[in-house]
Amino acid sequence: MKDPLIPPTEFDELLESQLLGLLGRIGTVPIEEVKAELDSLVELVSSYRVNVELLEKLLNPTTNAARRLEILEVRRLQQAKWAENRVEMQRLHKKSQSILEHSAQLLAK
Repeated sequence: MKDPLIPPTEFDELLESQLLGLLGRIGTVPIEEVKAELDSLVELVSSYRVNVELLEKLLNPTTNAARRLEILEVRRLQQAKWAENRVEMQRLHKKSQSILEHSAQLLAK
């Protein structure tokens, strides 16, 4: 359940949009295509979770300086992966919209 006091992030909105689009395509596109998109979303959510855990450790006052440097390096690598994932999510979003538009056109006929 969404907390009404915490506004949704761009990530939340993009993930929700992708999931709704994916649910709408089940049964209308090959299952392999749905599975590939779902796998991509799972990887993105997993990456997001790891990122949150790293930030929690980084901000923890008991984390020593050496560990903070390690975390910062991992974060740098994560940011590069996030950039790649963002491009992939945008590609999937465009593809989802195209499929939804095509489905709507077919239904309108």
